Amino acid sequence: MQHVGPRPPGDRVDTEIAEKIRVMFETWPFYRKMVHVKEGLQTWPSHINIHCPVCGRHQNWDGEGEAATRFRCRNCKKATVKYYLESGAGQKPGSIWMMKVGQYPPLHEHIPQELERRFDADDLEYYQKAIRSRNFSFGLGALSYLRRVVENRTDDLLDLIGQALIDAGADPKVLDQVAEVKRSRRFDEKIDFAAGILPANLKPGGQNPFAALHDLASAGIHRLTEDECLERFDLSRTAFEYVFRQLEIEKSAAAEFVQAMNAIGKKRSEQPS
Repeated sequence: MQHVGPRPPGDRVDTEIAEKIRVMFETWPFYRKMVHVKEGLQTWPSHINIHCPVCGRHQNWDGEGEAATRFRCRNCKKATVKYYLESGAGQKPGSIWMMKVGQYPPLHEHIPQELERRFDADDLEYYQKAIRSRNFSFGLGALSYLRRVVENRTDDLLDLIGQALIDAGADPKVLDQVAEVKRSRRFDEKIDFAAGILPANLKPGGQNPFAALHDLASAGIHRLTEDECLERFDLSRTAFEYVFRQLEIEKSAAAEFVQAMNAIGKKRSEQPS
């Protein structure tokens, strides 16, 4: 097995491969093979975009050195990250495979604050385990942990969706429907109902994010390969976090609006006529 080092002088630059390596650095778990990279053409991305622990949010990071496997946060100039890769001969002539086998500082299980506030200790631990499993390419474990969390928090999602509909002027009876569905113990019924009542502003591009979550309700999880589980995990996690975060943000914004309007009304009432 060959350790991937700096690109020798005179190698040709392949921007398509550089882009694939950038995605691998940013999002891929450890030990997942990126195959059919053309030997002698691999080059390195000049920058990546990942979460910065110093800045507390995603930032652009610039590559340092010829090999460009070490990056520094462009914003704070303090945080750095180093990736360790391995490669070997591919099945096709003139090709190699490449994988990410290490990273320093180590990967961490970053969870959005909106979710942390809603999760109890058990679900927070399950979610961290789901992300940790995903980061080490244990797709089946990641998907199973995620399903447990989504099952446990679906009632919270239904409450948030119901309140969002009421705030938008929907019939208050929708809350009775939500309460009735919550009494059901079937996860798939709850997900189907949530998909049907989700407000249009939470369907970016007309796509319903609950379509991805519906896959979690399928009984076929244990028939998927590890790679298929990883792909489904990433889709489901993105959908779950998107809906949860947007609903929490809208709820907070609505509360701030009502508070501001009440304050304005109070000020007006105090003014002499």
